[in-house]
Amino acid sequence: MVDWLTVLASGLLSFIVSIASFEVRLRREQSVEESAEVEDWYTETAAHAAEVRRTWQRLWDSPEHPGSNLTEISSQMGLFERQISRHASSGEQLDVDPDVVDALDALAEECRKPSEHSFHSNSNSEFVEFRNDILDAVERVEEHLAEN
Repeated sequence: MVDWLTVLASGLLSFIVSIASFEVRLRREQSVEESAEVEDWYTETAAHAAEVRRTWQRLWDSPEHPGSNLTEISSQMGLFERQISRHASSGEQLDVDPDVVDALDALAEECRKPSEHSFHSNSNSEFVEFRNDILDAVERVEEHLAEN
């Protein structure tokens, strides 16, 4: 004779085990996805820093017209400020090093300064200072990235 209580208990146990195994698998997949997102975030952070550095080199240090592209530099830095701010904000949602996020926020702030600058006769010397501050901020981002 069939013991219905044993059949019911084994069915319930099978159901619980299958739900638990599904939950473990789901958590593992989420962990892998989050790790990939974090790695992508760090990669994009490095790309932002490198792009800011390349832009200054291309526009400021160009041998044809050294320091003559102030309007374009200002425009590019404004664009970078918005992109980097958004990227730093997205990093706050992920499990990333807060020092890297802070360094990115500082870089975005430095990029904002030339974009709000009004041009006058001392603009070149002020842009030299902007350039130095921004490249220092890029180095801080790169240093924090190297620590991770």
